[in-house]
Amino acid sequence: AIEVIPDLLECKNAIFEIEPGNNVENKLEIKEVNSSTYSSLGGLTTKSKREEIKRLSEKLKNITSLEHKMYLYNQLAIIYKDIGEYEESLIYQEKTLKFSEELLGENDPELASRYSNIAVIYRIMGKLSKALTYQEKALKLAEKMLGENDPDLAKFYNNMSTIYTDMGKLPEALKYQEKALKLRKELLGDNHPDLAQSYNNISMIYKHMWKMHEALNYQEKALNLRKKLLGDNHPDSAQSYNNIASIYQSIGELKKALKYQEKAIFLMKEILGDKHPELAVSYLNTASIYRDLKEYRKEKEYIEKSINIWKDIGHHEKDISQAMIALISNNINIKQQVKPKINRKGNFY
Repeated sequence: AIEVIPDLLECKNAIFEIEPGNNVENKLEIKEVNSSTYSSLGGLTTKSKREEIKRLSEKLKNITSLEHKMYLYNQLAIIYKDIGEYEESLIYQEKTLKFSEELLGENDPELASRYSNIAVIYRIMGKLSKALTYQEKALKLAEKMLGENDPDLAKFYNNMSTIYTDMGKLPEALKYQEKALKLRKELLGDNHPDLAQSYNNISMIYKHMWKMHEALNYQEKALNLRKKLLGDNHPDSAQSYNNIASIYQSIGELKKALKYQEKAIFLMKEILGDKHPELAVSYLNTASIYRDLKEYRKEKEYIEKSINIWKDIGHHEKDISQAMIALISNNINIKQQVKPKINRKGNFY
C-alpha cells in the first residue's frame, strides 16, 4: 500500500536544464524544457523516460560548464529513479554531489538536498544504515544553514522519520514526524497542504504501532484538510482514502475498507487516467481486501488489472513479480474453495 510518502527534494514533474543566459553578466539560467514527450499532467510519460535519458546523455557530451553538468546529472538521477534503475540513479546523484561540493563549498544549503536525495535512493534500495547516514548529514547541514525557523527544515525531519519507520524504530519516527508537524504549524498556519502530509505520515506510524484509533483520527484530519484546500478531486485525497481503507482492513472492518478503496480508485481513474502505477497499487490493495473477504474470484480480477497496467507502462518488473506471487496464491485458494467437501462417511455434500 501507499503509506508514508517522503518529501523528495527534487523536481519531480519537469526537466530543468541550465543554458547560457542573455543577461549582461552572461550567467547561466535555469529553463524548463518543453518536450512532446511530456504528458498532459506536466511530467514525463513512462514510455518516454528512456528517450529523455538518451537526449540528456547526448547533451552532456557537448557540455563543458560544471554547473550545467551538475543540473543535468541531477535530472538523469531523478529519471533513473523513476524507472527503477536505482544503481544508475545513485551514480548520477553522487556525481551531482561531487560537483555541488566543488562549485558551492561544504556549507551551502543546496548540499543538504543532495545528501537527502542520496538518502532517498539508499532507502528505496533497502540500505537503511547508509540512508540514515546521508539523511543525518542533510539534517545537520540544513539546521546549520537554514536555522530553526525555516519550513524546508520540516522536509528533512520528515525524511528522517521515513527511514526510522522502515527500520522499525517507530518512536524515533514519530518524534521526527511530530517535529515536522510542529514546525509547519508554527510557520505555515493550520491551513496548509504540508500539514495534511504530516497528518498522513503520523497516521501511518500509529498504524504500524497498532494504535488504530489514533491512526484513523490523523488520517481523517489529513483527508478533511486536503478536501478543504485542494478539493475532493486531487491525488492527495485519493491517498487518504487509500490509507483509511488500509486502517479499516487492519482492524477487520472489510466492508468499510472496500468502500474507501473504491473511492480511491474512482478518484485515481478520474485524475490520473487508466494506466497509472498508483492505480495499479490501488487495484492490488483492493484485491487484498477481497482476499480477506474470501471472495477469491474478485481478488483475481483486481490482481490481473494491476498486472496489466504495470505491463503496459513498463519498468515495473518487481511489482509484476509480487503480483504474480499473489496470483499463484489466489489460484490455490480458488481451487480449494471449489473443491467438493466430503463428510466423515466419505460422501460428497
